[in-house]
Amino acid sequence: EYCLAHPLDSELLSNIRSDANLFNRAIEYLEATGEIMSVGEQLLIDPIGWFSSFLGHFIKDDLNVSSIQIDKSVLQRGTVCLRDIVEALSHDFESSSSTQGQIHTMMDLLCNLEMCVRLNNGGIETPSTRFLFPCLLPTLESLQDLRSQGVLDNVSAIRGQRFKEINGNLLPPGLFVGLLARMYRRMSLGTFDLQRMWRNCAVLAIKTGLRVIIKCDSPTRIIEIVAYSVNKESLFVGAAKGQASIVVWLAHLVRAYLKGYTQLHFDEVLLCPSLQCHGLNRAGQGFHCFSGTEYSLASGHLLQDHCCISEGCFRFIGKGHQMDKPRLCDENLARCSFCNNVPVFSLREPL
Repeated sequence: EYCLAHPLDSELLSNIRSDANLFNRAIEYLEATGEIMSVGEQLLIDPIGWFSSFLGHFIKDDLNVSSIQIDKSVLQRGTVCLRDIVEALSHDFESSSSTQGQIHTMMDLLCNLEMCVRLNNGGIETPSTRFLFPCLLPTLESLQDLRSQGVLDNVSAIRGQRFKEINGNLLPPGLFVGLLARMYRRMSLGTFDLQRMWRNCAVLAIKTGLRVIIKCDSPTRIIEIVAYSVNKESLFVGAAKGQASIVVWLAHLVRAYLKGYTQLHFDEVLLCPSLQCHGLNRAGQGFHCFSGTEYSLASGHLLQDHCCISEGCFRFIGKGHQMDKPRLCDENLARCSFCNNVPVFSLREPL
């Protein structure tokens, strides 16, 4: 009746009335952009907006939007200590006696929403305990900066994979920083280090002789995983039946994470594994940028009831990576247009 009485003011209502799926599509879009978040049958409204106001306590703004500066007195490479959080938020709570308990509960919520990571030293939380907010990390401006952050110089084996959004949708700003938070929280201690982390990139120290660069290029809508190793054998992680390339395992974790972004659709490709295509010379030295050919993969299907946390995927235990492992679309691979070699992706020679 309202639509009929107010045709000019109720176009949206008319659309909802005539399109039964419009509201559901709107909910899915708002979930993808981070405006709302589903928890069972309930919706958390604007968690990112609330989180932005929370972070506002640690940002100095001189009224010039282009020159917002982080207060370095409380922020250290994306981390803030609990003492400063309590002090900044204490005026937001009615009872000062319960402030710390309320803030502790709030920080637990933020950690569970993968918006931050509690950096426990020894497992005991104190006022000096720091929380990492990946969204407050600096942005990696040049790949040359990676050379001073633990990337190997004597590389002889490389494997890489990309996830490419194919529908032209923008990647939500919280996508990659949320992935970093999840992996930092779940993977073995020492895999991540604050000095090797940026808002759009991280260097993972998996073990001696093996480093992985995982990065996100928002303008091109690409998430990239590239592993650098001193030899092919060092690219293997896991044990027994779960042993596989580190790229296979990490791609599985990324794939499981992206499953929550139902409006985004990704194609997967393998990168030519030659050193030359990755900007390295025969001595395994150079700048880490890719110029070679991409080889398309046929996507696998992740089981709906698979849980990476409970099944040990973040520690490379079990066979979770085999459930959704994609296959090369073309068995007869063409020569790479850059290095002119036919790529060999297997790590072990066939018997």
